[in-house]
Amino acid sequence: MSAKTGGGLTRRRFLRRVALFVSLASASRYSESLCADEPTGDPLGQALPRRLLGRTEEKVTMLGLGGFHVGSLSEHDAQAMIEAAIEGGIRFFDTAQQYQNGGSEAKYGRFLGPIYRDHNFLMTKTRARDFSAAQRDLEESLRRLRTGHLDLWQMHSVESPEDVDRRRRDGVFQVTEETKKSGKTRPIGFTGYRTPTAHRLFLGVTDQFETCQMPINAADPQLQELNQMLYAEFRHIRHV
Repeated sequence: MSAKTGGGLTRRRFLRRVALFVSLASASRYSESLCADEPTGDPLGQALPRRLLGRTEEKVTMLGLGGFHVGSLSEHDAQAMIEAAIEGGIRFFDTAQQYQNGGSEAKYGRFLGPIYRDHNFLMTKTRARDFSAAQRDLEESLRRLRTGHLDLWQMHSVESPEDVDRRRRDGVFQVTEETKKSGKTRPIGFTGYRTPTAHRLFLGVTDQFETCQMPINAADPQLQELNQMLYAEFRHIRHV
């Protein structure tokens, strides 16, 4: 395994950053919710603390590896990054169909699937807006990831209430329900980056979605509505 990843990030530096995040979480006054379990060992080594994911019964490591960045690396550096993450205790791997037009999934499939798949939580996403596109994305994702099932499949980049209505009307919700019943996917979720009103609508039209992935970044002007909502909800909380 290579000791260096892309952009000059050495394995030692990567693991040091992981340790820093774990230390900060452990020192937090909210550490009980962040670190529900103590670090545990598995056939791959010692894993990071795990916590419940959304409304599922799944527990995932408190840190994961983002597939967009892995997909942008060379084959050599992608393998080094995946192996460094595993060595550092990460067992939660995120990607999406549109990252590098399937390139990220293919790298996970090549370097994660055959060797480490059984001991990791693997998720991907689709931006499909209709029944046939969602079915196609699922099958292509399974093929590229070299797996028979997804641990989590998410409807990606929910943009507006109209987007939610279209995906429901044109069969995307039907595909997610059918694939979960078939065992090709386990929990189902969605992601969104701009419009909390769309998130609320998503949660209101069905109870089949068990996770919601979104960023919280006060420096991103695209998230103005989200940040205003969060401020309104949590402004009464005072940190000691």
